[in-house]
Parts: sequence; C-alpha cells; structure tokens
Amino acid sequence: MGKIIAVVSGKGGTGKTTFTSCIGFALASMGKKVLCLDCDISLRNLDLALGLSDSALMDFSDVLSGRCTLEQAVVSHPKYPSLFLLAAPLAYDGFRVEPEQAAALMGEIIAGFHAGYANGKVHLVVNRVAKKLLRQLHTTIDDAMDAAGLPLLGVVPEDGDIPRCLNQGVPLCDDNYYAARAFYNIARRIAGYKIPLMKI
Repeated sequence: MGKIIAVVSGKGGTGKTTFTSCIGFALASMGKKVLCLDCDISLRNLDLALGLSDSALMDFSDVLSGRCTLEQAVVSHPKYPSLFLLAAPLAYDGFRVEPEQAAALMGEIIAGFHAGYANGKVHLVVNRVAKKLLRQLHTTIDDAMDAAGLPLLGVVPEDGDIPRCLNQGVPLCDDNYYAARAFYNIARRIAGYKIPLMKI
C-alpha cells in the first residue's frame, strides 16, 4: 500500500522544498518508489533541488490540458531509478486547476504508481531547529507539538550546508551529516520503522 504525503506550511521559507527533496532521496535510497509533485506554480524549484531542471520539460498543467500524458511529463532521476518528479508550471498563464481536475490527476498518479491512499494522518516536522534559538525564545519542541496539536514525525537541525548541497542537486550530501541523518530517520518512520528521535 502506497502513501500520499502532502508537505504544507502556513508560510514560505520554512523548508518545504528541502524537506520534500531530502525525504524523496531518502525513501528512494531505501528502494521505495517515490513521485515528487511540485505544486508551486511559477515559483517551482523542486526540479532544481532534485537535480532534474534540465529534464523537467513538461509539467502537470500539460497533463491536465491534454498536451501530454502523465508518463511523458514525469521524469526519473538518473542516479535513483525509483525517484520521479512531476514539475509545476514555470509561469502562470491564467489557467485554473479545478478540484475535480486535481482529483483526476491524483487518481491517475495513484493508478500509474500502484499506490493507495494513506489514512489521513497529520504529523508535525519541526525544521531548521537551532538549539541556541530555542534557548533565546525560551521554548522547546514539546511546546511546538502542544501549539500544533499534532504528533511529532521528526526534528531537523539547522544546517548551513544544505543550500549548497541543494544547489548541486544533491540534498543529502556528506557535509550536512546531522540534517541528513534526521531526514533519513523521518523517511524510515514514514516507511513504518520505529526510530528514536535524534537529540538536537
């Protein structure tokens, strides 16, 4: 049974693209079949983070409009054959994505990737955590969990090397050891393994 995981946040700059690309790489390295769908119309950069910007020539609007098939729009990663990307449009040309179109696209993705729906659980990932900042704010991860009212899936430490690794299309490079370990741990939890939380 497959899973659909929506990576969302109330604001920009929180690390949604970083999280998606890193978890995608981590799951693919575990042998899982992963399709990353970028929904950030005109501001897409998941293709850059995955190192697939030269390959992602079609996007989900091309599929919805019938200009190409899903199979033609989806690109695979050259180093991770089980990692795929469906890009967002580079520019907004006035088209609207209706709810029924989105549902139909998801249905096609599910059928194409032999996946089923997840059971609707919502979890919290606290990203870009700096111990010094937590002390300055007089807060803890438990406070974040209480405020969100959600179970914790993982904590990712702040790592200044991540932007450089992302620019190389290699989100989980050796330089960001602690962040990479955190992302791998989250991927293992998604896959059903019981992994203890990493201390920040």
